[in-house]
Amino acid sequence: MTEGKLMRRRDFIKTGAMGAGLLASRQMLASSLGNANESPGHPDSQGSRSMSYPARLEDLLSKGFLTPPATAKPHTWWHWMDGNVTKEGITADLEAMQRVGLGGVHIFNVSYQIPQGPIKYMTPGWFEMMHHAAQEAERVGLEVGMMNCSGWSSSGGPWITPEYGMQKVFCTETRVKGPVSFNGMLAKADVPKYGEYYRDIAVLASKTSTSELATLHDANPRFSTSEAGVKAGAFNDIAGSLAIEMSPPSDAKPQFILFEFGKPFSARSFSINF
Repeated sequence: MTEGKLMRRRDFIKTGAMGAGLLASRQMLASSLGNANESPGHPDSQGSRSMSYPARLEDLLSKGFLTPPATAKPHTWWHWMDGNVTKEGITADLEAMQRVGLGGVHIFNVSYQIPQGPIKYMTPGWFEMMHHAAQEAERVGLEVGMMNCSGWSSSGGPWITPEYGMQKVFCTETRVKGPVSFNGMLAKADVPKYGEYYRDIAVLASKTSTSELATLHDANPRFSTSEAGVKAGAFNDIAGSLAIEMSPPSDAKPQFILFEFGKPFSARSFSINF
């Protein structure tokens, strides 16, 4: 079969599938609305006069918005907080979620910085709670889904060795004044939290821009503030005592901190600790 014929066959299959979906949709809609070809005032089989197709469609949509079907209701995440789960709590949660109009829940077991409860993940007690949740959800008419793992572990386990597990990229920086031929050990990133697994990815070298070499001390701007009692002056003269406390600003008295530079200065970042 040539490529052109193959593509035409795929297009035919795609078009045919779309057509079947449209046909099914139209048949389902017609079964809900009656005969789509009925005209206003046309007698039905019982001799009464039926609504027109547009009128019945509008009526069906209005009723759907006022009383949405279960398939249109939203689902929500349902966090089980590190084993702090009871059957009474499960029932109360599900009844409350059904009462406010939800259509289902998605169980998510989380344990990050939460005091551990008595129901440990994947133990017989946990399965008993899951069984109770499924029964109660069916009783109140809610759908139930669940994560395929606990917390954020992404289906982890001992079969996932470190090189295939979740990783984080660290970096260190070594400044060298050139021109020079550098031959030395680069600093290793401090990664105690991630155990012994460590692997170098790359060493990148770039020329430092002139603006990056410039520091605030080199520029030595004049510093001043609206806060009474804080001395103004050259930055280098007062930098050691710049831990200042400012009162809250108001419409009558706005507050400011001002750095005045004698020439343009490029700042990579500027941070204020409150």
